[in-house]
Amino acid sequence: MTRAPAATWGQAAVSAVILGVLGLQAVAASASVEKRLWPFMNYPMYRRVLYDGQLVNRFVVVGRQDDGREVVLAPLDGHENYWLFFRTFIRPVIALEDNSADAAARRHVTAYCAAYREHYGRTLTDLRLENHPSRITRRGLQPAEPSVIGVLSVAPEPAGAS
Repeated sequence: MTRAPAATWGQAAVSAVILGVLGLQAVAASASVEKRLWPFMNYPMYRRVLYDGQLVNRFVVVGRQDDGREVVLAPLDGHENYWLFFRTFIRPVIALEDNSADAAARRHVTAYCAAYREHYGRTLTDLRLENHPSRITRRGLQPAEPSVIGVLSVAPEPAGAS
């Protein structure tokens, strides 16, 4: 019994697409391809195995305004998700706090502080980096003791100072 040639070609095309998708995901899992092969990427949740009792870090940046009030900082435009905010703001704050920052990290933090001033009409003077971890348990994630990692002064220099 022979099959119709159209059905054979269709099955071959579907098989080739499936193999291509699996191949791209395998490359993404073994290489750093963050944006080049989207949507095939090394997802953060698949990078490592976590066991009962381990902590999952969640960093929070608390800003002190020029009037002394403290606010938890979040994406300003409402369109950013936590991971983009983490990459473009929280990670640079971490680098600045532990003195491993480059000029790009300082630009990211300065740009956020300027956008905050424009959006809210208040100047940020300090950024406090906190870790609000959760502990993995058999009952799910449980809050763990938060800690302050460091405080970073971001007060703008007075006019005329250099």
